[in-house]
Amino acid sequence: MKIGILDYGVGNVGSLANMIKYINHKPILSNSIKDLSDNKVIFIPGVGSFDKAMQAIDQKNNISEIKNFIENKNNFIIGICLGMHMLFNSSDEGKTNGIGLINEEIKNFKDYGVYQVPHMGWNTLKPESLPFSIDKYNRFYFCHSYFCPVDKFNCPHAQTNYELNFTSLIMKNNIIGIQFHPEKSGMNGANLLKDLLNII
Repeated sequence: MKIGILDYGVGNVGSLANMIKYINHKPILSNSIKDLSDNKVIFIPGVGSFDKAMQAIDQKNNISEIKNFIENKNNFIIGICLGMHMLFNSSDEGKTNGIGLINEEIKNFKDYGVYQVPHMGWNTLKPESLPFSIDKYNRFYFCHSYFCPVDKFNCPHAQTNYELNFTSLIMKNNIIGIQFHPEKSGMNGANLLKDLLNII
């Protein structure tokens, strides 16, 4: 399977590329979606602030190219952490619009009474109709201060509890969002990415 990683200057690109290599794939890196359009899967990592990330990703016409890419239902976009947040309409973290592939908003933990932020460290998932089992490796590394509410989706997803329940993985047609960091989750992250790519 041909896999690309959008290297737009915001994210754990090296760690993600190494993890994908570890599970026997050869990712192609570029700062342009157009250069990656021959791939079946494109990962969008992200670490940092929402507005700066959106400004960075908007270079080289990437937002339009992402939307063109997923018009082919055989193609998949996978956003990780901040990369997941950018797939939504907006985030309370910033003023810039998101890419808008998922018609919801990202919220601030503090506005919902969670004051010990960021949510940082290892946590588990409660799967809701995921097409693969995570029972044998259900422990992943998180680091985030903003979240997606869980009451919005009737598609396959998973939720995690950190004083409240939030969406930690969502599969909406050919758009996938992962709130945690599989590339920082050791063998658990490797197994999840392997199973995820296998069902794709």
